[in-house]
Amino acid sequence: MTTYYIRSDYGSLRRVSDRLKFIPENTGEGKILFPHRMEGLVIMGNTEITSPALKLLMKHGIDTVFLTKHGRYNGKLVFNENKNVFLRKKQFEQLAGNFPRYFARTIVTAKIRNQRGFIQRLIREKDLTGGKEAVRRMDSLLKKVEQTDSMEQLRGYEGSAARIYFSVYGQVFSGEWPVFKGRNSHPPRDEVNAVLSFLYTLIFFRVDAALAAEGLDTYVGYYHSLEYGRRSLTLDMMEQFRVPLADAVCAGLFNRKSLTRDDFRVVTHDDEEDIPGSSLEDGPIEDMKAVLLTKEGVGKTITAFEKKLEQEILYPPQQKRLAWTDIFRKQAAHIKRVIMEEELNFKPLVKTR
Repeated sequence: MTTYYIRSDYGSLRRVSDRLKFIPENTGEGKILFPHRMEGLVIMGNTEITSPALKLLMKHGIDTVFLTKHGRYNGKLVFNENKNVFLRKKQFEQLAGNFPRYFARTIVTAKIRNQRGFIQRLIREKDLTGGKEAVRRMDSLLKKVEQTDSMEQLRGYEGSAARIYFSVYGQVFSGEWPVFKGRNSHPPRDEVNAVLSFLYTLIFFRVDAALAAEGLDTYVGYYHSLEYGRRSLTLDMMEQFRVPLADAVCAGLFNRKSLTRDDFRVVTHDDEEDIPGSSLEDGPIEDMKAVLLTKEGVGKTITAFEKKLEQEILYPPQQKRLAWTDIFRKQAAHIKRVIMEEELNFKPLVKTR
């Protein structure tokens, strides 16, 4: 089973017998897709889906994710309706009491430990300026996280750890390019941030699909606050995957010279619709400027991400090696059992090597 990507400015997805065919606009050439081999479908850009094609996607229960041509998440079609009302009821019940604080502390601890482990690997591989001091400060933050019950303080400690981590993350890149001075995302203002934002989006919909497959309501989270239209549980659960998956893939893309300057372009307020996350809350429109992946850059990033997902790493709960896609599903099932009180403690993924 695999996830198919359709990347095109314009085209149509049609049904041909028991298969799907994507036909780009103004060309007779097309791409055949086999629904029985599909785990998911990602459509980037403007693609028309015919009714017969939609029914075939529905028949096979294929979640279909829609992104802009530059990778911004727009939404998705879900065909397998969650019927487990008792699970949803339990999710809401867990919002009361100590569970949100316990879960949030667990998630923040895992994220900081992953960041700390990434820096320690950099220290072993190269002469990292400020690396040991960053590790020391993260150790101090981990102790504070362990001692607090305040959600506000937990978010503050997470933010502090992120600033420390990204202050040294730029040293992972070899050569004079790219230049990374810190994390920004609304919109991304340099090449590294453009890649990170896109990779986080790819992780987001994979984690979201895994949670939904377990019957979980992805809008009911415990660390990320509840907001209208926000998939808070997905955001909670993806935190454990950001560093070992997205940040590692990003570093590899640049260091292996897979991405070049030609794989990026600058978008200004004149092309506002192309800017990920653009809104009045991001600042005056005339000051908007974003660095985005080109179509070719998007393709290279997807290829590297999918290749990474096939790699197997040690999954501690079972002491066996699993592919990332399997770990997404395992962790989704794990948090479900914790919410239902079938297991006592949630154990997020921490990759120390």
